[in-house]
Amino acid sequence: PADLTINEAGNKLYYSYNGKVYTQDANAGALQLTELISRSFYALGFDPVTDYIYGGDAGNFQSNGKVLRYNSTTGVVIDSFEAGIGPNGFFFR
Repeated sequence: PADLTINEAGNKLYYSYNGKVYTQDANAGALQLTELISRSFYALGFDPVTDYIYGGDAGNFQSNGKVLRYNSTTGVVIDSFEAGIGPNGFFFR
């Protein structure tokens, strides 16, 4: 697994593995086998205020990439917006 991030309550983990995004109960004894989002990202983040998952799509690294926002429960895309070249991290306050 890569791109590990956690929700505000500290009870849900989100991570990338084999080109997909998974959610995991922090106290579970085994990894979740059903993906939440069926795609990979250059970066993954979790906004504790909105409970949205943010995925950075770097595109071709020659032009602006984009950020996609997802519902953290359903994995449904909410929206997307253009970002700079290679969006590779998220910081939330």
